[in-house]
Amino acid sequence: MKAVICAAGEGKRMRPLTLKYPKALLPVGEKTIIEYMLDNLSACGITEVVIVVGHCREAVQEKVGVRYKNCSITYVLNSEYESTNNIYSLWLARDHITDGMIFFNGDIIFHPGILEGILSNDFENSFVADPSPKLEDDAMKVVLENGSMRKIGKHLKSDASAWAIGIYKLSQEASGVYFKEAEKLFEAGNRNISFVVPLQAMVGRFALRKHKVLPHYAWAEVDTPDDYEKAKACIGTILSGAESEAKNIIFKNYEELATSPLRKKLLSLAHEGIQSALPKSFMREAVRVTPESLFVQEKEFPIKGKRIFVIGAGKASAAMAVELERIIGKERITAGVVISNDTIHIPEKIEIHEGDHPLPTERSVAGSEKVLALKQRFNIQGDDLVIALVSGGGSSLMSYPAEGISLEDKQKTIQALITSGENVHGITIIKKKISRIKGGKLAQHFYPTPIISLVLSDVVGNNLDVIASGPLAEDSSTYADALRIIDKRNMREKIPETVLAYLERNKDIDSKDDEFSHVRHHILADNDRVLQKIKERAQGEGLDVVVRSHVQGEAREVAYELCNLVHEHEIKRPTLFLFGGETTVTLDYPHKKGGRNQEFVLACLQHLQSQPFEGEWCVASVGTDGIDFIPESAGGIIDAHSLRLLEEKGLDPAISSFLESHKANRLLSQINSNIHVGHPTGTNVCDIMMFLVLPQLRGELSESK
Repeated sequence: MKAVICAAGEGKRMRPLTLKYPKALLPVGEKTIIEYMLDNLSACGITEVVIVVGHCREAVQEKVGVRYKNCSITYVLNSEYESTNNIYSLWLARDHITDGMIFFNGDIIFHPGILEGILSNDFENSFVADPSPKLEDDAMKVVLENGSMRKIGKHLKSDASAWAIGIYKLSQEASGVYFKEAEKLFEAGNRNISFVVPLQAMVGRFALRKHKVLPHYAWAEVDTPDDYEKAKACIGTILSGAESEAKNIIFKNYEELATSPLRKKLLSLAHEGIQSALPKSFMREAVRVTPESLFVQEKEFPIKGKRIFVIGAGKASAAMAVELERIIGKERITAGVVISNDTIHIPEKIEIHEGDHPLPTERSVAGSEKVLALKQRFNIQGDDLVIALVSGGGSSLMSYPAEGISLEDKQKTIQALITSGENVHGITIIKKKISRIKGGKLAQHFYPTPIISLVLSDVVGNNLDVIASGPLAEDSSTYADALRIIDKRNMREKIPETVLAYLERNKDIDSKDDEFSHVRHHILADNDRVLQKIKERAQGEGLDVVVRSHVQGEAREVAYELCNLVHEHEIKRPTLFLFGGETTVTLDYPHKKGGRNQEFVLACLQHLQSQPFEGEWCVASVGTDGIDFIPESAGGIIDAHSLRLLEEKGLDPAISSFLESHKANRLLSQINSNIHVGHPTGTNVCDIMMFLVLPQLRGELSESK
């Protein structure tokens, strides 16, 4: 679809401001009107723009040039601009319209969300209508019937219900009819009229659907000197929504990635989902305090006269600690140690000890020793209270090998298990058995002190003995189970002798008699919460939504499966396919740079190379913690333009080799598809996988009314 900007007129009502250049070149704030329009078109993925020039055409061509950001510019001359109106200017551009058009006058400034909305709605033929402002005499008024245009014109009076702000979208078929209607008017001598007149003639044949301006999106039309002053006064309001949206989006390279409405939509939805899982959101919903009691999910815990200690570990636990202090007050907390790799969220009273992830280091061990030492240091007793903040990543961040096992031997054991192809459940069993903290041992250390465990789940199914390797949860596995896993994989020669000896010594010990009645677990947020938030937002914006949670499996295989699922679905309206869970990538060391979300997206790209979805589409997969194994990436996003870039760069034959060598990050970075956050988000609730598909529009004529 091409955009047409009609900028040929003299702007007589604006004289003397328009003596030397047209209204489109009037400066408003830091840019001219036409620059704001082109900024929006470029940001929304329109790459071809036709500008119809006339009055002071050289000034426009000099200012804009033949390329503006992502837009290729074609100029059409209206040499009769003094005696014609925008209907004639638009008609002159007819030969350039081959796939529908969106057209404007060159005198409006608007929030990019308005343009994004009309481009991505599921109507072939649409126009932007604002029902909120007072309809002035000179306003382009519209009468609506069941959401479609019935009448349009400045002459309309009492039955008008909205202001047509001057943005119109027509399919190729409707564009052809529009130009024929214009020619009929020309034959009758009407060339000096508005370009909306043919639209009125088309009402009986096409459904011209309204796209409503949302209340937080502003716009301004510049027809008179008074309009111009108002536009200059409110330009900050018009732009603030767009600038603040880009500024507030969690993705560091959002502006680079947001090259189309669909990309912007998925990035915005992912951002919204991640925000819902931040501790500042779920902690405030679930936790409150009174002078005498702490309430967690409305469960009451007496705190009057009690000393409160805070422990914990995980990617989100530092942010959880900040929120806990805000909710209950730092003065209520006697002391606390939380281990995290998040150096952004720093509470005032609770100590944040920096650990390492994904592999534990001596820093992780040192932090674990600090947590355990709290009991003796403060003589913590049964009449005190411990609040534990547990989140994903805690298994690595809080690491303390069992007596007689070195950190190096533990690391070798885990690495051997990973390369063996053992699943996460099996690896977790062994990690718990060779730890002094995991598998409920932290709970036993603080017994009988009551423990309130506040949990952010990164585990599909929310198994408490798996989240952070279950430091406070009863362990259903045994040392004998750990040995059976090692033997099943024929790994005794690869496991350090100290580990094998420790497991053999303890294989007859049953830990099921340990006491856990002093622990109360509360799962405050998980992946389902994120999916629900995204679903609600998407449905509120008019999308159909298909949801599946608990997605697991090899990233590449899951990608093929979900692509096929989307292919099999009969898509009649814009549809978001929303998946949550956590895939895996089986590696043969040494491996290259990538992560499960990046590999998932690259596998989707490979599949869609040969079997693209019909209509417009976009696919994204994002790790909610902001780090997809490597800090340079949180995941990936692709669309049809990604396929074109592959071809242009000669990379299309290489996808298979990049997948086989697990170099997803390298390829995605070359086609502007790598999502980058740059730091931990402060949460960790698995991954979000999204497919947004707009069906191929058919261009059928509506019935006459």
